[in-house]
This record gives sequence, C-alpha cells and structure tokens, in this order.
Amino acid sequence: MLIIGSFFLITGAKYGGSTHFGDIIANSITITDKNGFGGVFKVVDKDGNTLLSIKNGNINIFNEENVSIVDISPGTRGEGKVSLRNGGKINTFNENGLKTTSIGENSFGEGLVSTFNVNSKLTSIPVLFDCIEMITLDSSPIA
Repeated sequence: MLIIGSFFLITGAKYGGSTHFGDIIANSITITDKNGFGGVFKVVDKDGNTLLSIKNGNINIFNEENVSIVDISPGTRGEGKVSLRNGGKINTFNENGLKTTSIGENSFGEGLVSTFNVNSKLTSIPVLFDCIEMITLDSSPIA
C-alpha cells in the first residue's frame, strides 16, 4: 500500500496534480469504482467519444456515432456471445491470409454464411438465414 501511495504522490507532484500519468508499465492493473467494485475501462478519441469500453464483463466497440456495434459478453446461461449490430460480419482467414469463411449480413440486411476454398474461391451457395424456414428435409425412411 505504501508503494501505491508513493506512486500517486510522486506522479501527482511530477505532473502538477493532473490526471495524466504518461506511460504506465505494470504486471497487473485492477480498475474499481470508489467502493472497490466494478469499475470501467474506456478508450476515447480526441473528442471524448467512447471507442471501446470494458464494464461488467462486457467488451463494447463503438462506431463514429457513439453506438455500440460490437458486443462481446457472457450469455445468460454462462456461454460466450459475440453480437454485431448495424450489419457486419465475421470472417476467418487461413495461414496465407485468404478468406475461408464469412458469416454475417449482406447489403440487403439478410443473414448469410459463405465458405471458401484454400484459394479463397467461393465453395458454397450463400445461405440466407430468413429462408431457412422454407427449407425442409425429407424425413421419410429410406426404402
């Protein structure tokens, strides 16, 4: 505790009481509110708009309108969840940097899944999520 108190006294004296600490190198940083719980980590741009926020186990990334467009969080049953808002997609790439899969939304707002071969050539017919209900599998026994 003495070390932490000394750090803030020296840093405060060095910067004239400002909240600017310059570069911080540490093995661990714990962020809490004034009661020692929770806490929020934010990255803001030069205008003070939030770019990234970590709070209550959620990681949010914001667009230029300050709207959260990516949310990484625990689900209600303890599973992991990634949500993309205002469109968007998730792409995967092979070791050569070529696209192998894409899941997301097309320009018409419809959900789709696409796969690509090792040369990034489309190998699947994009499946539209809102059309899946029209696809039925024949469940009759094979004669």
